[in-house]
Amino acid sequence: MSLNSAMVYRRTDRGLREVYEKSHQFTQSERLVLILLDGRLSVSGLRARLPSLDNERIERTIVKLEEAGLVEPSGSAEDLQSPSRAEEVMRLEPDVVVQFLEQNDLDPVTASVGRSEDAAADLVRASVDRAAARLVEEADADSRRYEQRSTHADTNGSDRSHHVSSPSPFTDHEWDPTEASSFAITTVNVPDRLDLQEERDRAETEEYAEQRRRSVQRAWMKRLLVVAAVVVFGALVYGVLKPVRDQASAMRVGERLTGTFKVPVTVAETEFRFLPSPRLLIRGVDVGGEFGAEQVALLINWKDLWFALNGGQWVWGEASVAPMSMSPAQAIAALKRVPGGTEGLPQTVSTIRFESIQVPGSRLFAGRYAAAMRRGDDGRFGPLVLREITSDDSSMELQFRPSRTDPGAIDFSLEAQRWVVPVGPRTRWNDVRANGSIRGHVLEVSNYILTGFFGITTGTVFVAGDVEWVVTGTAEAGKVDVETVLASLGGSTQGSLQGPPAAMTGTAAMSLVMLGRGATPAEAIESSAVAGPFTVRFAVLNGINLGLAATQGVAASGSTRFTEFGGTVVASASGVRFEDTVGRAGAMVARSNFTVAPDASIAGVVRVELGRQRVQAPISLRISGTADQPRFGR
Repeated sequence: MSLNSAMVYRRTDRGLREVYEKSHQFTQSERLVLILLDGRLSVSGLRARLPSLDNERIERTIVKLEEAGLVEPSGSAEDLQSPSRAEEVMRLEPDVVVQFLEQNDLDPVTASVGRSEDAAADLVRASVDRAAARLVEEADADSRRYEQRSTHADTNGSDRSHHVSSPSPFTDHEWDPTEASSFAITTVNVPDRLDLQEERDRAETEEYAEQRRRSVQRAWMKRLLVVAAVVVFGALVYGVLKPVRDQASAMRVGERLTGTFKVPVTVAETEFRFLPSPRLLIRGVDVGGEFGAEQVALLINWKDLWFALNGGQWVWGEASVAPMSMSPAQAIAALKRVPGGTEGLPQTVSTIRFESIQVPGSRLFAGRYAAAMRRGDDGRFGPLVLREITSDDSSMELQFRPSRTDPGAIDFSLEAQRWVVPVGPRTRWNDVRANGSIRGHVLEVSNYILTGFFGITTGTVFVAGDVEWVVTGTAEAGKVDVETVLASLGGSTQGSLQGPPAAMTGTAAMSLVMLGRGATPAEAIESSAVAGPFTVRFAVLNGINLGLAATQGVAASGSTRFTEFGGTVVASASGVRFEDTVGRAGAMVARSNFTVAPDASIAGVVRVELGRQRVQAPISLRISGTADQPRFGR
C-alpha cells in the first residue's frame, strides 16, 4: 500500500481520548506519529520530521491508527490555512503530550535488549523532556504577547478592543504546512527498543531469505552439474562402447559361436552391465538344438576395462555359465562339443566355468557337478575338468580333452577316492582310475582299476550304439579278501577285532565279463551285469559245521573248512547272485545257490551230502540273515 504524500491526517475524538487515556498498547514511534497527525502535517512532512523511520513503517503506522479509528484523512496541504483549524491545533496541552510520549513499564517493549537499545530509549526520554520544556516556554511567550496587545488596545481607546480575539498561529506569522504544531516533537528521531527489534527481525528475515535463496541456488547448481557430468559421461561411454555393443550384439555373438562349434548357434539377447562387476551377459544360447545354456556371463576386471576404454583391446577374463540342467543325451552332446569347440574362442577368454550341472534321471551322473576349462601358457585350452559336488569325504574328477590321435574324438580320464562306482554292486572303493575315449556312437574304457580293502579289480568296458546300445567288458580280480568284503557289507572297517568272526574267510579270484543293453548309453550301462566263475582258496565257513549239521541237526556249531570252494557269480545293480556253488571238505559236499541283496540281506539253500560210504541221506538247509551274519535252518 502506498499513501498519497500530500494527504493530511488528523486525530479523531477517539484519537484525542487515546492521548489522554493511553488505552492502546502502542510503541513510542506509533504514539509519536499520533501526536504529529494534528491535521496540519502532510504525509511527506511526517516523513521529513521522522527520518529514523522508513516510509514503510510510517505508512503501516498510519494505516494501523486509521483502522483503530484514531486518525482520519482531513484533506490536502492547500486546505490547511483555514482559521477553523486553530481550535484543533491548540487542543492538546504540553503536559499531556509529555505524559503520552513517556515510556513506562506497561508499554510494549522488546524482551531482550542490549546496551545500544537502552541508550536509544534514554535518548527518546531526553528528547521528550526537552520538547516538554520547549512547549512550556512557547506557552509563556504566547501569554505575554496577548497581554501586551490588550494593554495597547486599552491605551489607544480604540473600538477595536471589543473585537480582540485570542492569539492564533495562523494570523501571527506565516505558517508552513510542513511544520508541526507548537507541541510537535521534532527532535525525536531515534527509534524505541521495539522499533529496533523489529528492524533487526526484518533484517534477519531478509538475511535468512537471502541465505535460503543462495542455498537453493547452490543445490540446483550442484544438481545441474551432476546431471551435466552424467550426460557427458554417458555420451563418452556410449561413444566408447558403441563398437563393443555392435560386436557384442546377439546376432554377432551367434555368428561367432556358430563358427566355433561348427553347428548353428542362436542367441536370444545380450546385455552389458557394469555392476557388481563389468560383464557381458549372453542369454538363451542354443547350440544346434543339441544342448544350450540359459545365461553366459563374460567377465572383465576394472583394470582391463579402463585399458579397453582408452583404446586398448577388450580382455575378457572368464566366461561363467549359469547353473543348468540337461538330459543324458544333452550331456553327452555337450561333452563332445565343448572341449573341441573352445579352440575357436577369442584368445582374450581365459577361463570357461560351469557353476553347476545336473542330469536328472541319470544313475551314472546322479549328483551335482561343477566344471571348468582354463587356457594354458601355450594359449590353448586345457581339459574340461568335471568335479562332483559332495558333502562327504569322497571325490570324483573327470577330465575331457580332444583326442590327439583321432580327430573328432574326445579322450577322458577318471580319478576318484572313496567313491561308489555307479555300475555293479554299490561298493565304496578307496581308489578308482580309468581312461578311455568317446567317438561317434562308441564309448570305450580302455582300462580301469578299482582298489579297495578287499583287493584290486581291473578290466575294460566297451559301449556301442546302432539299433540299440550294447555294453560289453571284462573284470579281473585276484587275491580278494573275503573277510574284508563281508566286513564292508556289515559296515565294519578293515582290521576290526570287535564282534564275532567273519561268516567266511579266504582269498577269492574271479574272471568276469560285462554285458548290458538299452535304448541309450546310460540305460545300457545301468542295466549291465558282470558274470563269471570264481574260486576261494582256504575257504572257511564260521558258525556252523555242515558235516555235523547233516548228522546231528542244524544246531551243530563250529566251522567248516573247505578244501575246494567255487562257483559262478552274477553281479548287477539289483545285487549279487551265487549259482552252482560247490564246497568240498573231505567226503562232504555242500552245493548251494544264494543271493545277496544291495542291503546285504542273504537268501538261498545249501544241500549237504556226506558221501557214498555214509547211509545218511542228504539234507537241505535254508540260508537267511545277512551276508556277514548268515543263519541256517530247515
